[in-house]
Amino acid sequence: MLGYSSLSFELIVLRQLINFVGSNTLITSIVITFILMFMSLGYYWGSVVKLNKNRLRSLITRMIVSLNIIFIFASSYYLMEIYFIGMYFLNIKGFLIPVSVYCLTFIAAPSVFMGFITSSIGRIIHRYDTNYTGRFMAVDTFGSVAGSIGTTLILMPFLSVSATIMVLVGLTSACLLIICHRKEKLPSLILLIVFIIFCYLLNNENLINGTNYLVKDDAVSRLEIVPEDIVDNKAQSLLMKINGSHSSKISADSSLIFDYIKFINDNFIKTMNDDNIYDILVLGAGGFTVGIDDTKNNYTFLDVEKNLRTITEEKFLQKPLSKNKKFVYQDAYLFMLTIKINMI
Repeated sequence: MLGYSSLSFELIVLRQLINFVGSNTLITSIVITFILMFMSLGYYWGSVVKLNKNRLRSLITRMIVSLNIIFIFASSYYLMEIYFIGMYFLNIKGFLIPVSVYCLTFIAAPSVFMGFITSSIGRIIHRYDTNYTGRFMAVDTFGSVAGSIGTTLILMPFLSVSATIMVLVGLTSACLLIICHRKEKLPSLILLIVFIIFCYLLNNENLINGTNYLVKDDAVSRLEIVPEDIVDNKAQSLLMKINGSHSSKISADSSLIFDYIKFINDNFIKTMNDDNIYDILVLGAGGFTVGIDDTKNNYTFLDVEKNLRTITEEKFLQKPLSKNKKFVYQDAYLFMLTIKINMI
């Protein structure tokens, strides 16, 4: 279970960070570096600690409780949002320092704890049967594989990121039930329930913001549709946010929409020769606002969010796309490699 927890926690943190600092290999390398570096310290600590079984069990149970508390706080989108807003007000820009400080604050300690628990339990098992060491590491590694597959391919896509955090907390709490003394089983079970409830409360959009702006939050994207430009308690426009970025905006007042969309529609779409029908490719569909009023030319919108068209038609545009607009669910780079396009 600890192998599962370590990989699952890492992937959840990386997924949540996308909303605030984007996704690139340097951010990933910072997170992995902190996890491996501090986990190695935990491995060493677990290799030299004195093996008093009762004291060690007590220490491990306290560590697991601490792991759950850190998992809940470190994985919460809303607490992470507060953290990065604080960094912004401190005029700390870029992503190197904010991500590094975040990792030092929230990732260092749990990595040490997980390394320590794995190393010390391995030593205890080895004392009773030297043949168990390899098996123990195999099980731990299999747990890491299960954490990787379960988090990114099953839980996030089919449930949500918040539900994935609850599973992480639940499985880690289950370790507490396994390791603790018999007389501590009931308090540990109660603590498990408390952790899961607290985790739910800390990741519930309606409870925290009192809104239902969050449409979906899975492995691909966190998508919100937010009323904007409020006048007399009435929204003048709708804003679509994808992974923390302002993706698209619509409004009956053309002065309120994004300038670049207005520029494209006014200076390119509307000035095309009326005698021809053009094929237009849009990489990154957003809210399908490029050529939003054009019903003549043929549009192909590409995006990696497979439910984007349905969400946009139902909750953003609140009407079906015109028949001249086609949506393709595919990575833009792969599309350009596999489809021959004649650019005019």
